[in-house]
Amino acid sequence: MRNSNLPRTPKLAILPFNRQESGGCRFTVHQDPLGVRPSSLNGQRREVLAVQLLEKITRRNSIGRFAIVSAIPFFLLAIDFFFSPIWIDTHVVRFDTGLNDLFQNNIVYLGIFRGNDVFVSLDDIRDPEYLVNLEGRPTALVVSVFVSPDDKAVPGALVSAVRSRLQHISPDDQIRLQNISEQLRGSNEGRAVDFPLHIPSSKQAEFPVDALLVITLPYSSEAKDALREGIRRAILLAETKPVLNVIIPCIGIKWQNSKGATDTSLPVFFNTLFNAIPVTSHPHRLYLSLYKSWPTFELQDVISALDSAWQSTPAEEAATFPIHHRDTRLVELFLLPCLISCGMLARLTVRNVLIIVIVFLSIGVGAKTAIDLITTGQSPQLKLIIQLVYLTALSVGLPFIVKWNPKDIFEEPIEVDC
Repeated sequence: MRNSNLPRTPKLAILPFNRQESGGCRFTVHQDPLGVRPSSLNGQRREVLAVQLLEKITRRNSIGRFAIVSAIPFFLLAIDFFFSPIWIDTHVVRFDTGLNDLFQNNIVYLGIFRGNDVFVSLDDIRDPEYLVNLEGRPTALVVSVFVSPDDKAVPGALVSAVRSRLQHISPDDQIRLQNISEQLRGSNEGRAVDFPLHIPSSKQAEFPVDALLVITLPYSSEAKDALREGIRRAILLAETKPVLNVIIPCIGIKWQNSKGATDTSLPVFFNTLFNAIPVTSHPHRLYLSLYKSWPTFELQDVISALDSAWQSTPAEEAATFPIHHRDTRLVELFLLPCLISCGMLARLTVRNVLIIVIVFLSIGVGAKTAIDLITTGQSPQLKLIIQLVYLTALSVGLPFIVKWNPKDIFEEPIEVDC
């Protein structure tokens, strides 16, 4: 026999109503009034709510179908990463170059900017060990040719230095480079031309450069626009080639105790340089090459201008969710809640899923222009917030938005006061 002095255990029974009468599976909880614990009751209620929510979600699509469809956004992200294997666009490792570190190591790593690894190097093209510390090949060197309104093309000092190095290493390339002025005569400012070198493999260690990227600049100090366009095109041109390292010297800058007609100021050069670097699909190693033979006080001015520019554009971009292809990849991520919300109201057949994916990606990516217009002059943080709010509303509300029909506006009855 049961001892009557022992505490009674609550008895719970979950009894379903008739599905036809209730329109769904509902539950009622009966329990012994003695010994009821509120926490146990709350737990039972949460379980009931979870069952009801699961039934509502899977009313039109099974869990297995949801699992298959949910893999689509990750599949799109995998394709995106395959063609552009970069996760982070901009990441600042150090905010200043450090003259002492540069003298000691000859190369200083600054960080990632728009998918490219950015280094500062101390070089002299006349040095027999020029670029010996570079990792990997091929390597492209950016040089300049100055064009004038009367269709003349004058090679920069760096082109002459390259010709001098090639004279004994690769005479054929030296002769071809000697005619570069004739080839670029009458060219527009800001053009970029690929000039491949054919240095014998036995002598490549003496001058480890595989190609020249020749950009055309105006024969004046007002070269900002042409410099920006030329560097942008040069890096994009390197992306079409199997180029790993891109050496970018201080084009149009020299130290001769005087400023010539083609000199560009240091702040203008470095600000223009960082603004010109495009977002690439394949990462490069960009070396901002400083002239080793400059006097120390000149190098201090150069590094000061470089650090100021680096702390401006790259540092600002690094502070705002700097994932690569951010606009596209955010849309691909928000496609997941969109598919789930649509799956609660419609069957996720192959046809329906294809329509949902195309519509959501088109609207999500296409809204970038409108968001940029709305946030003109605003902070990047505000632009990101508006973008996230928009994608959240679109992913949840797409099933309701597609039901809107402009004809419904004119089909409403018109009431006329008599």
